[in-house]
Parts: sequence; structure tokens; C-alpha cells
Amino acid sequence: MGPPPQRYAPKDVPFSGLCQLLDVVKDAQKSKKTKHLMHFHDSYLEENSEDYFTVYRTLLPHMDRERGYYAIKEQRLAKVLIEACGLSNSDAQTDAKKLLNWRSGATSKWAGDLVETAYECLLVKHCGKPRGTSRMTLGEFHGLLDKLSEGQDLKRQSAVMSKLILSLSPEEMKWALRVILKTKMHLGAGEKGILSCIHPMAQELYNMTMNLKKVCRLLNNKAAVLESQKVKLGSVMRPQLAERINTVESAYSKVKDKEFVVETKFDGERIQLHRQGDDVKYYSRNGLDHGSTSGYSALSDVFRKQINLQDCVLDGEIVVWNKKSQKFLPFGSIKHVVTLIRSEDATGTTAVQLSNDGATDKGSESQVKLKDLEVTYVAFDVLYTRYEGSMQSVIHLPLKERHRLLAQTVTPAETDTNEIKANGVTGRVICILPGESEYSRLGTDEASLQKQFDESIEKMEEGIVIKLLCSQWIAASRSSDWLKIKPDYVTEVEVDGVVIGGYYGTGKRGGVLAQYLIGIPKAKGDEFLLSFCKIGTGLTDGEMQAIHRKLQDNLVDTPPPMYRITGSASEKPHAWVRDPDKSVVLEVIGDVRTIPSGSFATETSLRFPRAKRIRHDKGLRDLTTLEELKEVKPKDLVEGQRTKKNAQSPKKASGRALSVPEEYLSVTVKPSEKKSDFLTGFLFFFLNFGSGEHEKGRVEKSVLENGGGITKNFFK
Repeated sequence: MGPPPQRYAPKDVPFSGLCQLLDVVKDAQKSKKTKHLMHFHDSYLEENSEDYFTVYRTLLPHMDRERGYYAIKEQRLAKVLIEACGLSNSDAQTDAKKLLNWRSGATSKWAGDLVETAYECLLVKHCGKPRGTSRMTLGEFHGLLDKLSEGQDLKRQSAVMSKLILSLSPEEMKWALRVILKTKMHLGAGEKGILSCIHPMAQELYNMTMNLKKVCRLLNNKAAVLESQKVKLGSVMRPQLAERINTVESAYSKVKDKEFVVETKFDGERIQLHRQGDDVKYYSRNGLDHGSTSGYSALSDVFRKQINLQDCVLDGEIVVWNKKSQKFLPFGSIKHVVTLIRSEDATGTTAVQLSNDGATDKGSESQVKLKDLEVTYVAFDVLYTRYEGSMQSVIHLPLKERHRLLAQTVTPAETDTNEIKANGVTGRVICILPGESEYSRLGTDEASLQKQFDESIEKMEEGIVIKLLCSQWIAASRSSDWLKIKPDYVTEVEVDGVVIGGYYGTGKRGGVLAQYLIGIPKAKGDEFLLSFCKIGTGLTDGEMQAIHRKLQDNLVDTPPPMYRITGSASEKPHAWVRDPDKSVVLEVIGDVRTIPSGSFATETSLRFPRAKRIRHDKGLRDLTTLEELKEVKPKDLVEGQRTKKNAQSPKKASGRALSVPEEYLSVTVKPSEKKSDFLTGFLFFFLNFGSGEHEKGRVEKSVLENGGGITKNFFK
């Protein structure tokens, strides 16, 4: 039996050795991945070290909050690497060009993966060490990353990158780049599996603190006992979540014979609010403080006025209230309104463009003035407050008791009482408490629950949340103590739009247009196409490949004159379709409740848009128009929720009911019925068929089952 392996202080772990471990874990069977990591932790790391964070910030870079982002995303990193390799002013421009075009895939089999493209184009030629010979330690590696985050200009960042390139092998540099990008390492072990190597309760502590460094420090001894969950001021926790239920009947079966409350589900931004004296923090569900970054700190005076205590933690959502129409605006309005509040140029009469989903009064041309809006924090829970004479965490108390404490913590205020700025925008905190708010009611039986859900559909709300009054607040929990029912699947609309631009994918979709900019005309016969939405889900890889092949010779770098666009960064595709008449029509499905958008020329867009199918049988004359879309109103949605037929039939954005002869009906094939991609990329037009075993419908279905497409319009 040989000597035990050498143990390392975390900062002294050889970076090359850790990279070898990552290679092993990445290639291991799923059942063995965590075992490899556990063996490394237990056998090679110094026991009970105070510095495990050095190792685990490398394994979980996306959870490292101690060092900010490096002001480097993929395209910036490509430029830094090119500069670090000295290619900027050299003759070897081919490699630099390949890396800068890493998305498109015209020059690399690793299209869409910056790290692999960099490995192929630069690292194998410029890294200074053979694999496994680097003497760099983890401590030295993170010291260089500290310098990388401090230097924001290209020259300084390139100098640091050059040191890494000269000190590491190409394979090790790939792992280094993934750490720098703060992406998941894709080891296949999962967050919980990696954290369990530190301590069995590490995941639970991370849920309560969202602080990896604290987890590594407090649980460095596996014999350590984790305290019961408690909220601490200034320490953000992962939010408690609700289990999704599809029917009222199923929801009631889980809460019957228990006390429960039914709340409106708000279309806002979940914010965990921490007040500590005059300091107010606004933590998102990802643990980021949006006070300064998103401008929510403009609301801080409102909280200081309405919260009775110097210290407290609330759970709720930020929404925007339209005082004119007496309705909440959709989620997309929040950041737009807050940006206007912060603007020095915005006044109370500045017009704010809203959606056409009923958020404004009819005839208002979908606009209100900034002074007509109120930024509202809807508080539905209190996590830290005064209880039994002292300030303490109260998440262990039942919800019924927390409701009582919430009412004592926040002083009610009427609308228009808390002016945020002189431009007339106001702010307010409202508590939704059962029996005291229209947004919260005590549940009784299934019939009353159904009635409340029906009302939420009629009001075009997000749905309802059902909570047991005996429930505790548990970080990151998604148990049946909280349930949510959303009506999205009965309020969908179908839109036929044409692809006018595309965005190259990453990873396995690299080199292929994997997202599409969709255009629609304003009215029938209009020669211009307005940018409408961006979609990237709903199609198979084979369908995306087929679209790419059809469009690849029809792509240009600048938008053609027939497109009406905004020019916003979020709208701009990687490539434009030169001739939309030779493009692809997609049937797009999304929530009928449109949202305001400054990114697209239509000024409103669909919520959660996704492709349903390619419409080979349609052209530009068949597109849904903006005028038709504005006329679509949800009808019979309440009844639709109760019937399977209606629940599966989205609204079509055309009011015409067409009678189509059976022989002209489109043949469809479910994804589960697909047999192959043999005919992917081929489009078929069928002439008249006779009767018999080769009837038209049967042959069309065979084409679709093997990846082909069908058109009803013959063209050259």
C-alpha cells in the first residue's frame, strides 16, 4: 500500500492538476462524476481549510460574487485574446478573423462556441506550456483574474491574458476562459453535487445566503452543524417558489381541509427588500442588488416613509400602476418607466408608450403621461421584523402570523401621496392581506377557487397563487405549500410572420441561425415589414438547419429598405434577409396579452413568443397584419380553461372563418411521429392525385415524417 496522496492548501493546488480533474469529471459516467470530485476534496485538499473558496469559485464560477464581472463578454474576450497573441498588427489576420466570426461558423467547425474556436484558432499555436507542465497554482491564477477585473481597457486586459496564455497549455487555457466568462462549467455533476463535496448541507446554506464564500468558510468542517434557517439583514436568500398546477381541481385536492389564501399573481419583478436603517437594498431572485444598477433606489424614500421599522426584510414584487386606467402594467414596463424616472430630460408630461392589451383606456392611442404612473411595491410576506419584543427572523412562523406582522410593519398610503420626483411620478408600498385587499382572499371551497381563477382570466391577470396559512417560508423551496395556476395556455394567439433577420446560435447550434427576427406588415397590401418579435424556441434542430440552408444565400449585413426597424441593440440580428419574398414564414405562438416594446417597430410584441411550425404553404400575402393583431381579444377564455378542446386551441389573429375542402387541408405530423431527417431541406409541391394507396394525403404525410416540407404554391 503506497503513501497517502499529498494534501494541498487550496491556493497551492496546481492549476494543471485541477484541469486534469475537470477533464476526468466531464468525461465520466453521470453516476461517478460527484465521486471523482468528492475523492479530490477528501484526499487532496487540506482538511478543514479556511480557503476552500479558492477551489470552488473555480468549479462554480457563475456563483462567485466576490469578484465582479470583468467587463468581458464573448466578443470582447475575442478581441482581448487577439491582442494578447499579438495578432492585431500582424499579417496573420486569418486566425483573428476566424475568432471574431466565432458565431457564424463559416470558418470553424466549432461555430457558436467561443472557447473551442479560440482553442482551434489561437491557443494551440500560442500557449506556452505542454499539457500538465504548468507550475501555476490556483492562488496565482486567481491573482491574475483579480488584475483582469481591475483593468477595464483592452491593453491592460490583454497584458493579463498574455501571462495566462504563456503559463498554461491550450487545454488548460480552455478551462481558464470558461472561468473568466463566468459560465457554468458543464461538468454534468450539478450545483448540488459539487456543493455536497464541501458539506452535506452546503446547498441549503447557499439557498439561505447566495454567498459561496460564506458557505465554504462556515462549512469547512464536515462535522459542522448547520443552524436552522434564519434571515439576516443584508444577506439575500433564494426566494420561495410555487409549484405549478394546471387545473383548479388539482390545486384544490392539495389544499382541501386546510386553511388557505388565494392571491393575485402579479406580472412584476420579484424583489427581496432589505431595510437596514436608511439603507435599502433591492435583491432580485438571482441575488443581484438592483438599487443602483436598475435605478430602484429612486424608491428608497417611499420605503423609509411607509415602513415603520429601521430594520426589516420584505418579500414582494415591483410593478407599475396606471392611475389613469386603474390597472397594473405588464412586466416589460418596469425598467422603461424607472429609466424615465432617472432621466433628467423626462417630465411629467413625457409620453409613455404602453401595450394594446387593455392596460390603457380605449382611444388613448396606447399612451399615458409619466405623471399618470405609480411604481408600486406589492408586499406579500415579511421575513424579518419585530416579534415578541425583538428584531428577528420570522420565516419559521406560519403565514397567518406573518400576515399579522406584515400589517404592523408597513403603514398604508393612498395613491399620489409619495412623490418620487417633481415630474409627478409617485411610489407606494401596498400589502396584500386576506380580507383587506382585493388581491388576496381567504379560500373556502373548490367553487370559490374556480371563481377567483375565472376572474383572473377575465381581468387578463397572470393567474393566482394559493398558499397554506400554516406554511413556513423556506428558501428555494417549491413545495405544495404554495401553488400557482397560470392561464397562459388558454390565452395564446397565433401569428404568421416572415423571417427578416437571424441570430447565430452557440454550442450545438453554432454556425446556424438559431433565433429569428420576425416581421409583419401594418396592414394588408403594405409593402413595408415591421420588426415584431424575436423567437428561438419551438423548432427542431432539423427544421433550423433547413431554414438556414434556405436563407444562407439570401443574407446581407445591412437591413433592406422595405424593413421598418428601431435599430436597437436587442433587435439587431447578425444577418438580415435580403429578399423577404424568398424567406420563410413561421407560425408564431404567444400570449395574446401583448407587451410594450421599444425594441421592435410594432411598439408592442408577444409575451413568450415561440415558433409553432414552418408554413411552407404561405407567402408574404398571407402574413398576419398589425391591425389584425390589435383586434384580437380573448373570448370565452373562462370556458376555454374548463374544456380540453378550447385549452389546446390558441386564438388565430384573423377573424375570418374559412371553409376549406378536405383535400386542401394541411397534413400535420407530431414530433413523436417523425421517422428521419432524410428529406430535410426539400420542399414538395404535389399535382393532382388519383385514388388508391398512393393518395395525396398519405404521400404528404410520408414526406413530413421524413423531414421534408410541403407547399401549396408552385413557384420557380
